[in-house]
Amino acid sequence: MLFLFCFANMLGLLLFWRKYAEIGLERIYFTIFVSCYVFTYFGGILLAAALSSMLGIEKIGVPDGTAWRLVILSEICLGLLVLGYVIASPIKKIVTKRDSLNWNKNTKVFICVLLVSFFVAMAAYIVGSGGVVLFKEGGYENRYDANVGMGGYSLFFSMGLLGCTMLSLRAETKRKKRIALGCTIAYCVMTFVVLGGYRQLGFASLFSFGVIALMRGDISFLKFTMFSGLLVIITLAVAMLRYTGTSADDVGGVYGRLIIFLYDGFAPVDAFYNIVEYSKNHEISENVFVNQFLTVIPRAIWSDKPLVVLNAGNFYTQVVIGRTDAITYSPTLLGELYLIGGNVMCCAGVFVSGIALRVLDEIVIRSRKKILVAFFFSFSFVFVFNLYREGVSVFLTKIMLFGVVSVMLSAFSKLLRTVKKGAYGIRGC
Repeated sequence: MLFLFCFANMLGLLLFWRKYAEIGLERIYFTIFVSCYVFTYFGGILLAAALSSMLGIEKIGVPDGTAWRLVILSEICLGLLVLGYVIASPIKKIVTKRDSLNWNKNTKVFICVLLVSFFVAMAAYIVGSGGVVLFKEGGYENRYDANVGMGGYSLFFSMGLLGCTMLSLRAETKRKKRIALGCTIAYCVMTFVVLGGYRQLGFASLFSFGVIALMRGDISFLKFTMFSGLLVIITLAVAMLRYTGTSADDVGGVYGRLIIFLYDGFAPVDAFYNIVEYSKNHEISENVFVNQFLTVIPRAIWSDKPLVVLNAGNFYTQVVIGRTDAITYSPTLLGELYLIGGNVMCCAGVFVSGIALRVLDEIVIRSRKKILVAFFFSFSFVFVFNLYREGVSVFLTKIMLFGVVSVMLSAFSKLLRTVKKGAYGIRGC
């Protein structure tokens, strides 16, 4: 019966995509988040059952009664999230509706500044960390050691995502669209190789390119769906490459690993269940929400900053499941909220999340500010990924950090444009 309930939710998601998704992608935050949420908290149970029957891997080890209770809680939270999104509709009266945006006006300099900052940060990161992470011994699992003192540089890697998206928005001819696609693919490869992972940035840049192509009518919705499916497959293939030489090589062959990485990458519902079980017998004294904001403090200011700060993800990894390796396991949104305040916080947190998603959607749809629209559109997948997989605190810190850097570079580009206009009398750059 539990599986039928989860299957019904997955079927509802498919019907939603069939009827509303093409139009609904204008509301990109809501559409992506609901899709990820349903796939995680209901599809994840089906994937976990497949892993158990095919490979004997038990992802969910809670009693049936607990599983039912948490599935119902997940359903209630989904309803509250939608309710929060609907209630927040008055935001439309605050964000003035635009007619259209001319992406070719006053954006060229900003794109150049974004891409240059990305390349400079990448070069500094490579020099400072002693080479690209992927080619080091330990590969992806070496990233924490490589990131010590280098977080400020790696933050600018995300600016390449914004730059690539704005290139796509400016591209009106086939030639410019090919150039934008080439830059986007190059960006994906470079971030993966240099950071040894960070697939979400590459996935987000290609996803944004696909959404823009769909909205412009360059591709049909069927082709967009196929494109999105291909992205997921590529992401799973990258995961297999990333973990080559680890114990994952011996699990279930190629198909088994694909299911494992699909589950771990997109639907780790067992994290929520493990946290609930842990909370039955342990008092949670660590404030994982506050700790997430401590992670952004530079080591130059906090000299005794630990290598791993116990935010929700690290608390789940090291305390709940007792893993001490370099890989961090995601607690999921409901898992983080449960660590903060149990069932009540789960319900309150998703309701507020629904309001936040509505605000971001209305900005993307209605705002006249090109920088705001481009920022929240280009990072839509990243922010949704952080919210459903990591929690509210990571969602907020990423918006804050990426937003501050984007504003700084935008101000710098305006200064350059002013100087350029004054010196050469060139307009519309």
